[in-house]
Amino acid sequence: MRKLFITAAFISIGLLITGTLSCADDIASAVETTDMQTAEAVIETEMPGDNLPEADYEGYRFRIGVDEQFEKEVLCSEQEGEVINDAIYNANRSVAERFNIEFVPITFKENSGVINNSIMAGEDAYDLATGHDLTFAGYSLNGAFLNVYDMPYLDLEQPWWVRNTIDAMTVSGRMYLFSNWCAVTGMSFTRAIFMNIDKMNEYNIELPYETVLNGEWTLDFLTGIIKDVYVDVNGDNKPDNGDFYGFANGEYYCLNDSCDLPLVSKDDMGVPYLDIDIEKIMNALTKLQLLINGTPGSKNYSTAGESKHFTDGGALFTYFRLYLVTGDLREAQFTYGILPFPKVDDTQTEYLVGYTDRPFGIPKTINDADRTGVIIEAMSKAGYDIVRPAYFEIALKNKYTYDTESAQMLDIINDTRVLGFWYLYGDDTRDFVYANINSLNVASYFEKRAASMQAHIGKIIAAFETMDN
Repeated sequence: MRKLFITAAFISIGLLITGTLSCADDIASAVETTDMQTAEAVIETEMPGDNLPEADYEGYRFRIGVDEQFEKEVLCSEQEGEVINDAIYNANRSVAERFNIEFVPITFKENSGVINNSIMAGEDAYDLATGHDLTFAGYSLNGAFLNVYDMPYLDLEQPWWVRNTIDAMTVSGRMYLFSNWCAVTGMSFTRAIFMNIDKMNEYNIELPYETVLNGEWTLDFLTGIIKDVYVDVNGDNKPDNGDFYGFANGEYYCLNDSCDLPLVSKDDMGVPYLDIDIEKIMNALTKLQLLINGTPGSKNYSTAGESKHFTDGGALFTYFRLYLVTGDLREAQFTYGILPFPKVDDTQTEYLVGYTDRPFGIPKTINDADRTGVIIEAMSKAGYDIVRPAYFEIALKNKYTYDTESAQMLDIINDTRVLGFWYLYGDDTRDFVYANINSLNVASYFEKRAASMQAHIGKIIAAFETMDN
């Protein structure tokens, strides 16, 4: 195995440790060879070029502050014979060799405050940082990060930048966080609908791929499939965790973005304003409620992040993060497919697929904006060119999923992803779907909160418009 291209320097609260990540020696060499040959074949596909200059940064140590739990989704220090790990390694290596730099991961514990504290103290400790989305949103409002639009060499029109997310996170022509192919986390945290194909066939239910491609995949359509699918598997004459359902759900994140309920719109100058359409919200929530817990075929878990019922074969459908494919579903005993989240109804013009991420911020303390811009753009392109094919084309389409139609669905998912503005910067109403899914008490909910929400937006606007002054 190739080892150590990235300098494996783990700096945490003043402690510097240099070494390599552990090697997965028990991975079969045949699997490694097959995976890497496939990866290399996909990577050879022609990719769009960038407009970066030739540069030699003379071994510069490019320091990335990263949550210790997510380090290997940004930087990998050696090949391990696993497709995604090795693609990240190769992407990092390609950038490092191109510009003669070393990548140095500086790890920290989630929400420890070390990134914000260091930057606000004026320390030049990081060239780039990534962390918990809501925490980093707070740091950005504190003025810790630079405006992405002011950075040289970043070409936001390139495909490695997520268009819907750029639009959502831009306020008055400014953006202080970004989410793109610098890391694989955003794709892993993308929400989708998973389908048990074996059970669909057993029940003689037509797979809805054509419905999706025709733009007719809606909440009503999905509910129509699952509403009467219930089997009392354990024979105790009551619906419980031991039974089979049409739809099992324990995930509420991103439903507002996927249902086109952003709560905030923007004027012609890109300034956000409160936009609460009670009728639209009620329409979406009524349909969601019916799907999630309103039929005999619905199983709703109160524990967020519950996916085991589906992965154990206990449901036709579930709603969850794509990392399920590279996790528990690798051991699934059934064939499965992947679908985008449905449109609310036929008035919605396109599918929307919400996601969360560990977004990046560019510390205001960097000492060379040109160099930083070049490396970020190069990392983004390398992630798109190398990691995306490995994760998306190989892992999701070929290695883990079982049908070619799911590949088409993943193209739709990738093209319609959005990391919502109100999710990142909003107040506690970001969870309004979860708060109202049972009561549907939407009008009074927002009536009580509208004034505080408007005040909150005002603070966000003021922060964005004064940070560069």
